[in-house]
Amino acid sequence: MAPGILHVVDSLNVGGMERVVMTLANRLQQRGWPQTVCCLRQAGALAQSLSGEVRLVEMGSKGREWNLVGRLRHLADQCRPDLVHGQNLSTWCDVVRAFADRYPTVQSFHGLLSEKLPLPQRMLARRLAGRTQRLLAVSEPLGRDMARHLKVTADRIEVIPNGIDTAYFAPHQQGLAAHNIRAWAGNRLLCVTVASLTPVKSPQTLLQAARRLPEKVAFIWVGAGPLENELRRQIKEADLQERFQLVGFRSDVRPFLQVADLFVLPSQSEALPLSVLEAQSSGLPIVATRVGSLPDLVPEPQTGLLAEPGNPDALAGSIKIMLDQPATLRRMGRAARDHVVRRFDIERMIDRYQAVYESLAGQRAQLVGAREGP
Repeated sequence: MAPGILHVVDSLNVGGMERVVMTLANRLQQRGWPQTVCCLRQAGALAQSLSGEVRLVEMGSKGREWNLVGRLRHLADQCRPDLVHGQNLSTWCDVVRAFADRYPTVQSFHGLLSEKLPLPQRMLARRLAGRTQRLLAVSEPLGRDMARHLKVTADRIEVIPNGIDTAYFAPHQQGLAAHNIRAWAGNRLLCVTVASLTPVKSPQTLLQAARRLPEKVAFIWVGAGPLENELRRQIKEADLQERFQLVGFRSDVRPFLQVADLFVLPSQSEALPLSVLEAQSSGLPIVATRVGSLPDLVPEPQTGLLAEPGNPDALAGSIKIMLDQPATLRRMGRAARDHVVRRFDIERMIDRYQAVYESLAGQRAQLVGAREGP
């Protein structure tokens, strides 16, 4: 029988990491690997996208609870996984406390570790690294960041880039929703962003760039977040309501990508954003900031242009270069899709995770034997 995996996440709220976990659990379940997803807090909106065969457990924890470790161990006794896979810093301590020396443990990271972690947290993270069988990163820059912060050698960190379904995110599969979006944009260059409205995504930088661009450029931001009300106020003050729309969270972003001319991401920090891969797979050129793995994701000038983060003049300048070059846009879009299909297809990602799991699955008996002694 194929090994069983217990995934531990804070929640399955909408986000890149959460989508990776959901996809990973669904695809491996299809391959015959029993999957359990444990949400330490609440299940979240993406939980409804899990396959009915994947077991979902919601702990409902409100923070550090004295009995959480016992509850996690009880769950493991029920589902009897061959290994445990935790996600990001927020689950790491609980995963190690509950499962180290009982099950092989894997810990994935999807975003850069903070330079401002207090010393006690940095020291704790380094101890946790010593008790974790495998550390995973979604990009090379993140892997280097982890090695520096956790004080581990680079060979202890395996990089598995995120992947997407390139058949699902394909160009020119338009329907009524896409038609209506294009009708709103008219003949203007339509720039689409898919990201949360949070400071790290820097929506204000894009708004300031929009003020520097002519009327024939329109913007749609797909995503929700705490900056929404403030951004709506700023859009109104700048008199940009006719060409800068906030459309909120959408479960299916394909209609926006299928009719856009350009994908723009003004982030201050990124690891390996799924939104860029989805846009490229949909045949879109990219204008983004030169942070994290984006220089690797967006080879210049073949697939797009990069600007310095927090610089609306540079961002506007990159968009303006694209404005009157439809042939260049189409050429970049084709190159972007080819780039993603070759390097970031979803099956490649699933195969890589499966290989990690297979390499660790046989260690459970050894750990239990070592713990119980002769």
